[in-house]
Amino acid sequence: MIGYKFMAFNKKIAIIAGTFPHPLDKPTEFYTSLEVRALKSMGYEVQLYSSYGELDAAKHSQRAKELGVDDPIIFLPEVNLNTFHASDFLSALDNIKKQPDQLKAVLSSMLTKQDSSDIILRAIQKNNKNPQFIKALETLKDNIQNRSGDFLTAEKHCAHFLKAFVVSSTMSEEIDVLYAQTFGNGPTIADYASILKGETTWIAMGHNNDTNFLPPEEVKYRFQKASMIMADSQNALDMFNLKLGNHNRNIPVVYRGIDTDLYKPKPVDNEHKAHIKIASIARLEKVKGLDYLIESISMLPPDISCELNIYGDGAERENLQKLIEQHGLQDKITIHGFVKREDVINIIQDTDLHILPAIHVGDKKISKTTDSVSRSMLEMAAGCVPSIVTDAGGLKEFVKDQRNGVIVPEQDSTSLANAITELYRDHEKRTTLGQQARQDVIQQFDYRNTQKDLAQLIEKAMKQESNSSIKKTVKKLKL
Repeated sequence: MIGYKFMAFNKKIAIIAGTFPHPLDKPTEFYTSLEVRALKSMGYEVQLYSSYGELDAAKHSQRAKELGVDDPIIFLPEVNLNTFHASDFLSALDNIKKQPDQLKAVLSSMLTKQDSSDIILRAIQKNNKNPQFIKALETLKDNIQNRSGDFLTAEKHCAHFLKAFVVSSTMSEEIDVLYAQTFGNGPTIADYASILKGETTWIAMGHNNDTNFLPPEEVKYRFQKASMIMADSQNALDMFNLKLGNHNRNIPVVYRGIDTDLYKPKPVDNEHKAHIKIASIARLEKVKGLDYLIESISMLPPDISCELNIYGDGAERENLQKLIEQHGLQDKITIHGFVKREDVINIIQDTDLHILPAIHVGDKKISKTTDSVSRSMLEMAAGCVPSIVTDAGGLKEFVKDQRNGVIVPEQDSTSLANAITELYRDHEKRTTLGQQARQDVIQQFDYRNTQKDLAQLIEKAMKQESNSSIKKTVKKLKL
């Protein structure tokens, strides 16, 4: 029976999400809900873990139901990284049999929710002599010694180990694969959980933003440990390849997708509109290039009648507002602040043109733009609203210049102004681009299609692990 768990595919998957649901309505909760719904529709059983959110579990569970996720969510314990030392945690684990109160005290200092500490303590006491626990603990010690740094501190390793222990203790024995949905904390938790559970297969998805802040050595380590790493865009794949250097791993691209059924196409403009509404939905950060968009509005010819509505919040809001006032554009440009995804549906119906002027910050060879395939761009496309985007990041993976939108050089206000002017004056072209954008997003980025790719890759990872397990088993039997 050795290796049997790899040979029988039960279509059961455990997903380690970030914060799900997210109190700030971030894209991660949106993508999590779509992945869960799609996998379940294809016959998978899903066990969902939220890396954060334990303190608001009841509220988050209600939000999950609103997003179409009815299954119970297991909220991993919140760990306060500033109230304990990794050395104390390791010492307590080593001395658990002789001094159980030592671990209880350390857990009480680590966990923000105190009733979790007793449950975890009892579980560790029950399993600490298990060979898999011993191996995971040795891995933790080795990681603290060799992988600790500014990005992943010793205390973070301990926190991830603790979360992984909860995953392994609650995960069904029939789970085929652990899926770390982001490339930030998820892979480390999945790796520890895999060891604790007996080398369960684990895979991960990388986003452009994840790969930006990860040191190259950390990216390489995760690739060595995972059964499969996927990228959610070509842009994220390019970043992986840059940080990995020479490698022979296949990194498939799996786009996240949207639910195109939610967005109705805008009515067709049969004649020229004297006044158009432009929207930009983005975090107010430098990488979004919104200062260039504001400048482009100031450069428009006098006959162009338009208004720009910026939806989002962030560190650059005050600077952007000052720039609006400097150009005297208060009557043309409004920053509305954060909007919920539910409101975007109505915004689309009231928008004629969408603009995302993302830029690189720093060395272009090491992309610092956080724009991958923008969700707001896809949502606008589903509503027949074309986008003007820059050639930075992954925006051009959807927008094809003069087919379903317009691409301009980054950090180029003049080109932005020219593109706005052209699409204002040529309403037929604007309409044609919008209609084509809707066709393209349905065909390429509807989540029901993109998640089929994810499911196929999960099964591929399982088959690869099964073959590897069989070979190891045969080798052992020969010995």
